[in-house]
Amino acid sequence: MIRRYFTVLLMLLLSMGLTSQLSALKVFELSSGVIVDPDNRMAYVMNAGGGIDAVDLKGGTLVWSTDQAAKPLTLVGNRLFCLSDPLTPESELKVVILDVGKRGQRVIANSVKLPQNVQVSINETLETSFTINARISGGAVFMPWKYSYQSVKGIEPQTDKSLQGQALSMPKAKPQTIGGTVRMEISSGAISIPKEKDLPAAVAHISRQLTLAESQRLPGIPGPQFLSADGRHVLKSECASDSRVWDKCRWEIYNRSTGKRVGEVRNHQSNAPFFVHGALVIYQTGPYVRRTQKGLVDEPLKIRAVDMNTGKELWSRTIRDTAYRGPFPG
Repeated sequence: MIRRYFTVLLMLLLSMGLTSQLSALKVFELSSGVIVDPDNRMAYVMNAGGGIDAVDLKGGTLVWSTDQAAKPLTLVGNRLFCLSDPLTPESELKVVILDVGKRGQRVIANSVKLPQNVQVSINETLETSFTINARISGGAVFMPWKYSYQSVKGIEPQTDKSLQGQALSMPKAKPQTIGGTVRMEISSGAISIPKEKDLPAAVAHISRQLTLAESQRLPGIPGPQFLSADGRHVLKSECASDSRVWDKCRWEIYNRSTGKRVGEVRNHQSNAPFFVHGALVIYQTGPYVRRTQKGLVDEPLKIRAVDMNTGKELWSRTIRDTAYRGPFPG
């Protein structure tokens, strides 16, 4: 009777196309452009040069690198779904599938036209932003995307002496936003734009949850609690008020299912996207500028791995920073 029950359940999952979803839960996104496969102790990250690096989670060593694509979106089996970086912003979305079992060899590349007023670009600009992520449902990868545009203008020189000395503010235009979803078959790589009524509920754009709500908190632990990227751990942070101390925040990390404390590390941030891999806590940090005895240190965007037993950083790797950090019109 029990065997029959599980057989019926398995057939139901297969008919609903959920088996690939369940296996995909093992793979998660640490942050935009950083896909983690903990079972194979690998991370696939955007490198600063515009390609993708495969990084070993235990030692941070580079396993392979490719310039066949620019931004990893999700992993299904050995197939890494990635966004290609257009040389100039354009309305064509190009998706590349790499074989991680063959050191990032390109398997399939396909593209689809988005609305003409959309500019696909991995890097933000002063006025535009294009974001995309991936959800797996059945035999396809669904990629919800969003494009935002905002006109930014400088303030014209003021010649009226009666207004001299008054504070001038830049007028804020309301951002224009457009979005949609692209569907790509896992096996064939066929790409299309599905109708909204045909989208599974699981592919809706879900914002990253950071601070846990009251009903989701671990009991008996005061203060804000932050969820790990894979949902398996909870971070509690306490920060000292002494600005002379760089790593002034203490991260205590707990297993979410058992409530057991698994370790702690010191950090200059109150929280960051993180996950636990064995004795390591791996998290994203930067970019930032730090004043030291040797002068100013300019740290780029990185992922870092710290041993919770010793508190020592074991490895770090620079990743591509896509945020706009250029000048603003005056």
